[in-house]
Amino acid sequence: MAHTVLITLPSTSGLPIDDVVNTWAIGYGEITEARGDAIADAFATFYGTMSNWIANTVSRGEFTSLKIYDTTNPEPRLPIYQNVIVLEPHGGNPLPREVALCTSFRAEYVSGSSNARRRGRVYFGPLTDDAIGDTGRPSELLLTALSNATETLTNDLAAIDDAVVGLSVYSRVNELAYPVIAGWVDNEFDTQRRRGLRATSRNTWSV
Repeated sequence: MAHTVLITLPSTSGLPIDDVVNTWAIGYGEITEARGDAIADAFATFYGTMSNWIANTVSRGEFTSLKIYDTTNPEPRLPIYQNVIVLEPHGGNPLPREVALCTSFRAEYVSGSSNARRRGRVYFGPLTDDAIGDTGRPSELLLTALSNATETLTNDLAAIDDAVVGLSVYSRVNELAYPVIAGWVDNEFDTQRRRGLRATSRNTWSV
């Protein structure tokens, strides 16, 4: 059974349109309260580990929302589990909100099945200016941290109990969750244009 986990990083602007949402896929049987709590703990570890790289445009404290949805439920879906993640009161100066770094992962490739449907990614951000290395690419510290944190998240989810498939790639076409077996983080930033803020002022000129 496939589920999606929505992590909402709320903006300090207080406007829901400025919030950043990360969508993860997991494969599970029934989501009990205890299992939901364990899943929340695993994601709390991930975002806690990466919190120093999350810009100060994200509200800190008990504001980051975690919701789990059953993909077999009809839309609009209601969450079957809700919790919060606590981000520590830290956050550096921001890069433009559109700048993100992909943490990518894949399931096992199978002959006769589309490889693309077995790959997934999450656009991590908004990022601090510490994310930029000397060459203008993502810093090695960030690349290592995001890669290690995603590997840890994968292992933590898989270790919850025997009924857990853990971090997965969800194929909407096949309506299946494929267990993640490997991942990577490329040394290039990605752009999420929909995360950009709307202009609040304008400098004009004329001749």
